[in-house]
Formats: sequence, C-alpha cells, structure tokens
Amino acid sequence: SDRHQLYRADNEIGQVTEFIGYGTTGMGSLGSVFSGDNDRRLVENRIDTDASALKSTFGAAMGWEPAQGEQLLADFDNGLSENDALGRFTGQPDLGLGENEGLIARGDSGGPAMIDNQIAGIASYTVSLSLGVIDPDIDNETNSTYGEIAGLQRISSNQQWIDQQMRAKYSNAPQSPEEVSE
Repeated sequence: SDRHQLYRADNEIGQVTEFIGYGTTGMGSLGSVFSGDNDRRLVENRIDTDASALKSTFGAAMGWEPAQGEQLLADFDNGLSENDALGRFTGQPDLGLGENEGLIARGDSGGPAMIDNQIAGIASYTVSLSLGVIDPDIDNETNSTYGEIAGLQRISSNQQWIDQQMRAKYSNAPQSPEEVSE
C-alpha cells in the first residue's frame, strides 16, 4: 500500500489536483451513475478558491459560515463560461483542464485530493448552486455534472491537529522532523 505525505504548503489555490476515489462514475454532461465495479478512479481539477471566498459572494444566502481557509473548492468546468460556477460566483474565471477535468461523485467522500503526490485535501461534498441569474449547473441536480462544485477539507490548515492526533497514538513518536525516517 502506498503511503503519502501531507501537503503542508498553503498555496493550493490555482494548482492542479488529482481526485482519487471509488465512487460513482459518469460523464460531466450526463452525471454520475452507480457502476458497481469498485474500481479506483483518478480525475484532475484545479483548486479555484476556498469556501470563505464563496461566502463573500453569497452572504446570508449561504446558510453556514465556513472557517477562513478551511475548505478548498473546485468546480467542474466544460470550457464554457456559462458553466464556470466558481468563476461566475467569484469573478475569477477558469474554464478548466479540458478532457482531463473531472469531479468527485457520490461515494468519493474521504478520498484524497493530491498535489505533487501529497494529500492536499479530503473529498467532502458536491453541490449545485445558483444565485439570481447565475445558474451554472447544466441540469440543476447535485449529480457531478458540469457547473457543480466540490468541497474538500484542507489539509494544510489542519496539519497541526493531524500531527498531534498521530503522535498521541504512539508512545515513541518522533518529536522533530529530524527524528523521522523515510
């Protein structure tokens, strides 16, 4: 089994990320469907922003208050500005990665989002959002189609807590980076 390091830098926004999971499969134009094959899949996407930036657009219409920098967001782009959810909501357009772009889907929760083969985020949810005339999801259902958004728990903002939890489980845990062996 592969062992991956944590992505500890806080420069995830704008970077291409690999989502890895065993969830449902599908196509951005049709949505996800249950395949039953238990195959691990990998898709790429770019981290567009964090959830607090989205809150500044939605204000009270977004019924929860994300902690500053705790969640990373990526949208499922198809190359059309009308379906660039986070670009339209935040004013920072990104039309995607072409055929390589994908999104997490039902069953991928808890899976890693990797940058440089390090765990940068943990898949948490997908959502279809609209605000006034901005309605980027192609079918207005949360089913991992173009125009939807994925939320990831950000590792870099939680690395101290993760390290503390790991050390608490081992009586002889290393106390400094120099004591860690590869």
